[in-house]
Amino acid sequence: YAASHDLKEPIRKIQFFTGMLKEQLSSRLAENEKKTLLRIEISSQRMGTLIEDLLSYSHVSQKPHVKKSVDLNLILAEVLEDLELTIQEKAASINVTTLPIIEGYARQLQQLFHNLILNGLKFSRPHLNPILNISYHGLVLIQPNIPLRNDSIANFHEIEVKDNGIGFEQENAEKIFNMFHMLNGKSEYSGTGIGLALVNKIVENHNGFIKALGQPDIGASFKIYLPTE
Repeated sequence: YAASHDLKEPIRKIQFFTGMLKEQLSSRLAENEKKTLLRIEISSQRMGTLIEDLLSYSHVSQKPHVKKSVDLNLILAEVLEDLELTIQEKAASINVTTLPIIEGYARQLQQLFHNLILNGLKFSRPHLNPILNISYHGLVLIQPNIPLRNDSIANFHEIEVKDNGIGFEQENAEKIFNMFHMLNGKSEYSGTGIGLALVNKIVENHNGFIKALGQPDIGASFKIYLPTE
């Protein structure tokens, strides 16, 4: 957290002074010099995004002490409002069923839905409008052979976020939750490889777990299991 926080100001200055140079020298720069400045801008923006994502991850690593009653319908409505422009630009359809009220950390659950929806929008197939289905499948009884924080049988809320994007090979289902792991090249899909790691950490903070199911060129599904107590 300290390292990421301390890097924010230097990166901000790099972006600020690069912009100033570009403006002051615009009439005198050769084409190759403009391209060099552009590369600095792009790299510093990418670094700034990475720092922000690392700060978000460090925040969720320190979970609050007290859980509160959280209406996931209100949380999701806020997330969809925040992502309104991106949804419009992608001409995406978001279909939502009624979600439960759970005990949890509101801010973290907001980040969870934000990252999963953004993931579905980002990894859409070319020339195909994204369709995301966010649904609640009710309570499920989890058997002890599934890894949990304790060995007891427990009731879990099952929530699914499903898209019609590029998908992934099922053998990579565990890898996609690793920090900085990206199945696709940066030139094709931008990102820092922290979004799904953040989602996984938030689910763990709620003593739950998440499953990823994927099929190449068909889509991906993320099933989230959150305990009832």
